[in-house]
Amino acid sequence: MRILKKIVLVIIFAALIALGALIQVPFRPLIPLSFQVFFLLLAAAILGPLWGTISVALYFLVGLPLIGLKSFFGLPLFTSGQASFETFIESGGGYLWGFLVATLLVGFMVNRREKADFYWILMAMLAGIVIIYALGVTQYLLIAKVPVARILELNVPAIMAADVIKAIFAALISNKLRELL
Repeated sequence: MRILKKIVLVIIFAALIALGALIQVPFRPLIPLSFQVFFLLLAAAILGPLWGTISVALYFLVGLPLIGLKSFFGLPLFTSGQASFETFIESGGGYLWGFLVATLLVGFMVNRREKADFYWILMAMLAGIVIIYALGVTQYLLIAKVPVARILELNVPAIMAADVIKAIFAALISNKLRELL
């Protein structure tokens, strides 16, 4: 892909990830069910590790308030509805850190094979989901100081199942889009 095309796709995917954060299905407390992971997985598989991670970083940047630029930056684009640096260090911030690491991992895994098929892409995406949850749950446990059983009881299994379904659709879509781009 040419550089201008990549930059445009980075911007599009950053916007889609932000939109995915705003599209929420009411669920139980702790972790809202959103579509960020779906768009993040697409960005990683289609753009690769570098440009996919840049799209996630751009999403973060637009969601963080910067002094003097609050009219543009600091938009409440995180799933929590907040726009602050604290979002990254609060109990749910591990999921955001997981987004960066997962995008790198998925992008590297998909690019590792010259002709990545649906199953390879899906495997990479599932590994990315594991990373997101590992970092998310770990930070939640450390900050919120709740027992592991409580987290599992509240949300993680059901939302993780939803993310697996999103990964299947993202793998199908990205497999076709990779051929077109």
